[in-house]
Amino acid sequence: MGLPLNPAADSARSARHALSLIATARPPAFITTIAREVHRHTALAANTQSQQNVHTTTLARAKAEILRVIEILIEKMPTDVVDLLVEVMDIIMYCLEGSLVKKKGLQECFPAICRFYMVGYCERSHRIAVGARVGSVALYDVRTGKCQVNKSL
Repeated sequence: MGLPLNPAADSARSARHALSLIATARPPAFITTIAREVHRHTALAANTQSQQNVHTTTLARAKAEILRVIEILIEKMPTDVVDLLVEVMDIIMYCLEGSLVKKKGLQECFPAICRFYMVGYCERSHRIAVGARVGSVALYDVRTGKCQVNKSL
């Protein structure tokens, strides 16, 4: 990237850096906020009238950047991430292409999340299992993009 930057590129770089700083300063707040946005966006996508607007939202355009920040958090602050592992997987599943995960597997698409022993991927059934600290297990079906949470007693 050549210097000096044009105003748009400079703003984008500053925003990217600020997002990383916010995420590393308060990982639980960042993860919870992005997870809520993912849930809101997913609910919006389920509405057939708003299908054309789904791909133009800021959240949809920022998938690669969100994954980059999540990867930084996993590397630098794994204890904060493990407390909200189901929410982190919700974010990752939103940001990754389901067909790519189905074809290549979770380990190849996003290896950082596979460092947690509570995350498992079955290539035969194309499902991801995530264990939460509170004892529940979330099962993600890669083909449908749906999540089912099973609470243990």
